[in-house]
Amino acid sequence: DTACDMCGAVRETTGHVYTDACDADCNECGETRNVPHVYENSCDKECNECGATRETTHVYAHACDLVCGECGEVRDMAGEHTYDDDCDTDCNACGAVRAVTHAYDNACDADCNTCGATRTPEAHVYSSDTCDADCDVCGAVRVPLHDYENACDTVCGLCGETRAVGSHVYDNETCDAHCNECGAGRVVPHSYDSTCDVVCNECGLERSIVHTYDHACDTVCNVCGDTRMIEHRYSNACDAECNECGKTRTAEDHVWNSGVVTLQPTTEAEGTKTFTCTVCKETRTEQIEKLPPEEQKGTAGDNNTAQNGAQSETEKDGVGIGAIIGIVVGAVALVGGGVAVAVIVRKKKKA
Repeated sequence: DTACDMCGAVRETTGHVYTDACDADCNECGETRNVPHVYENSCDKECNECGATRETTHVYAHACDLVCGECGEVRDMAGEHTYDDDCDTDCNACGAVRAVTHAYDNACDADCNTCGATRTPEAHVYSSDTCDADCDVCGAVRVPLHDYENACDTVCGLCGETRAVGSHVYDNETCDAHCNECGAGRVVPHSYDSTCDVVCNECGLERSIVHTYDHACDTVCNVCGDTRMIEHRYSNACDAECNECGKTRTAEDHVWNSGVVTLQPTTEAEGTKTFTCTVCKETRTEQIEKLPPEEQKGTAGDNNTAQNGAQSETEKDGVGIGAIIGIVVGAVALVGGGVAVAVIVRKKKKA
């Protein structure tokens, strides 16, 4: 301490007292200082001043380097070279190059068993250039090149080896009936989706088909559901019911002719008049009223006399001739001549 605690007087001292150059704490006052240890180099483990030790690591350029780049110390053995595999020629760490030999099963093997490197191997060796299937060196199997006259031939023309049968060759596997090579025939069915399908699913062959309907007027095929347009069949414009399926419609009105008397009326029985449709020839009848008795019995002259007498009677009864209403019931055409018959109905005036 340089200053007196009582008066402040300053003195000179010999300085702090440390154990050695690396001691950080003064032995007298405990004041601390920053002092570095002293080493020969970054690899030196022991301080030159105090002998303090530290952990250090030598520095090498790569895993294969023998001499430390900091202190020059030589290590007993370098790290092993690093390669990708047994066939790698260049060390991954230092680039050192080595000689390697790839491993192949035989002279025909193209791929190294270790690294997979490929090479152009020697050609396979066969007893026959065409028909031998197994290589004499490596046993590799190839497809032999037997010589047959065609795909259906069973005996090789070079080595005489036989095969069960050559496959026949067809334009397609399902529908072609004749082998393209040898002409052998076979029975094959075409493939259609249904009996109504017109195009073969395999070869595209088109055929003629007949759809199946319940009747001539059915519009939907019972097999495939195909629809068609139809026209119902009627005998004529007046026909209301289809001749095929019975479907009804609102027909046109009949067109009737003027009619023909087919049964003459008498005083005892009514007559009949028949009308015929000019379109469909259907007929209908109407009744003709009975004839009055006097008109059937008398002649034309007698009828006139009777009419005159009837007129006199009406005049006597105060009934004028104007009250007589004439109604023509019908005109009758008779075979062999025409006779007109008039029926007169007389009515008295009311008093």
